[in-house]
Amino acid sequence: MKVNYFKLIDNFLHFVSKLVIIIPLLILSASFFLKFNSKEETNYKKIFPSITITPTKIASISAVIDISGPLVCEGKNLDNSFTVYIKDKKIFATKKEKSEFNYFLLKDDCLYLWKEGTYSGEKICNISPYFSYFNQLLKLLDAQVNNLNMFPINDSCRKEEIKDEKIFEVPAEILFKKTELNF
Repeated sequence: MKVNYFKLIDNFLHFVSKLVIIIPLLILSASFFLKFNSKEETNYKKIFPSITITPTKIASISAVIDISGPLVCEGKNLDNSFTVYIKDKKIFATKKEKSEFNYFLLKDDCLYLWKEGTYSGEKICNISPYFSYFNQLLKLLDAQVNNLNMFPINDSCRKEEIKDEKIFEVPAEILFKKTELNF
């Protein structure tokens, strides 16, 4: 008698996927029921004093990164370093990880990726729709990132003329394989 393990695993995972959806919904509905059905009202103004918060001006990442440029950003971390050149909505970046260099070029609607010493790389096109998502993410993270100082972009970027315009050209000696951007 053969046991079909794939069918057993499929049935189990099907059951678990239903539980993953149903259990949080039950917890959420029970918490709403308990929250809004309680007859006891607490006057929080008597317990906690009123606090006035005055907003402060925080430089945002999106305000600092102007992809029209010209802009040069540099940074270092233990074994890694990066340099980013931005001009006329073209971005060229180098990332040094230990002794290996990775290159990134964003030009027109394509992203080119390659490594030093290789003759092949990747080309990802039609990425402009993802910029709106990226900009929304930056806007959401602006205050948190600046408050936590996790990404010191304000310290690493400066307006500077880019002398070598050739860095924004697609290298002719690299054969780029066209790939799709999948999330």
